Amino acid sequence: MKDTKQKNIAELERLAKEVLRLKSEREQRRPLLIEFCGSPKSGKSTTINSLNIFLKRNGFKTILLTERASICPIENKIHPFFNIWTLSSAVAEIIKNIDLGKDKIDIIISDRGLFDSLCWFEWLNTNPSKSTPYLDNQAYNTLKDFVLMDILSDYLDLIYVFKVSPEISIKREYANLLTEKRGSIMTESILDSYNIS
Repeated sequence: MKDTKQKNIAELERLAKEVLRLKSEREQRRPLLIEFCGSPKSGKSTTINSLNIFLKRNGFKTILLTERASICPIENKIHPFFNIWTLSSAVAEIIKNIDLGKDKIDIIISDRGLFDSLCWFEWLNTNPSKSTPYLDNQAYNTLKDFVLMDILSDYLDLIYVFKVSPEISIKREYANLLTEKRGSIMTESILDSYNIS
């Protein structure tokens, strides 16, 4: 097992070296943008951290855009304003870092971003109730059209979608917490309906 892991790592490092060689031969037009999105507690941040360390240690200049939801000042996570704020913040960070250019950044890694916001907007649009404000079709389509504009979506080079069952999300969420009280998003029913979106 250890030999296999070492062989895999050696192969990845060889490929990274080859990519850097090709990058120096050909003009990279702009930084690459990779987005990780999906179910809460599905392993996105863990994978991103491993990838970022690998890329940096193999000579790539990376920028890591942290998940915006963790710093959002909107308290109600199931109100459309919450996801509009996280989308707007993600767009601002992406544009800022793309503008810095290929000489300063090779790869931008986004922990949630454009595509992830579409999933949450679809969830809000298809799951109206008294406790979750309804995002009507007109608002949903306007937001979707904004995210999918070529001027934004053309910069998304790679999207990784992670999905785990609500049970696994809940288990991971509460593994190290001092409470078992459910949050506004971290409930089995919301996670299940989000996975369907």
